[in-house]
Amino acid sequence: YILDQKGRRGAAVSAYQRAVSRKMDRDLREKAFWKIVLYYKHIRDWENLYVYTERFLKFNSGSGVRKLHALADQNRDPRLAEAKRLVREAEQLQKKKDTEGAARTYARALQSKSDYHPARWQLALLRMQQKNYRSAEAQLRRLIQSDESRWEYHYKAGLCNLQLDRHDAALADMQQARAKN
Repeated sequence: YILDQKGRRGAAVSAYQRAVSRKMDRDLREKAFWKIVLYYKHIRDWENLYVYTERFLKFNSGSGVRKLHALADQNRDPRLAEAKRLVREAEQLQKKKDTEGAARTYARALQSKSDYHPARWQLALLRMQQKNYRSAEAQLRRLIQSDESRWEYHYKAGLCNLQLDRHDAALADMQQARAKN
């Protein structure tokens, strides 16, 4: 609330997000959810608006929340829906042990939406499983560029670099992973 009053909306929303993920008074939770969803509506971040109205609807199914959820769903990126569909398809291929087909399908998901992190992460893990460490490390570098705070990305990049005998790079990645975890 203080961050919100100081005009630091992004930081305030982050704090509200942390708050709603914890156990708290129902009234405070509802107020925090409203702050979050109205912020995402204001900046037209349809995907986050969709995600948080979906969570909000689990305990408040009022017409205002439903309207915001419908608005978000209507304006979401159609490329995201295609990327999610392809990720589900790739997961099915992996279950059938068709790792190369799964890798191609994850790559197609990234062609549809290049910033879809779950597809890139799964492709990196799959390439590591296939012992294609150069490709996996390249995918992990893209993930690190977009979200440097995720220790898992650094850790896996370190493992790839270790397998590629790039010991200095492996050590640097492992140190980053340790610092972030």
